[in-house]
Amino acid sequence: METLNTITTNFMVLWNAPKDWSLDGGLIWLTGYMVVVVISMALFFRDESRRNRKTAAYSAATRIAKARIARMERDGYIEKWNN
Repeated sequence: METLNTITTNFMVLWNAPKDWSLDGGLIWLTGYMVVVVISMALFFRDESRRNRKTAAYSAATRIAKARIARMERDGYIEKWNN
């Protein structure tokens, strides 16, 4: 219960704190930081989708290689040109 009281007290202190809306106040800094955050998130998600595509290509290549090795073991390591 003490933790809940601390959280609500801190919330009320921050809620009632004076806001500085001037250009040298917090708004201009908040805007700048948010631009950096949005760009960073976009780059992270771009890299994540690239990683997902690489993982899919790697698993497909691994599956093909395993099938090829199994075929080579079955045929006695003699590759056939006709498939």
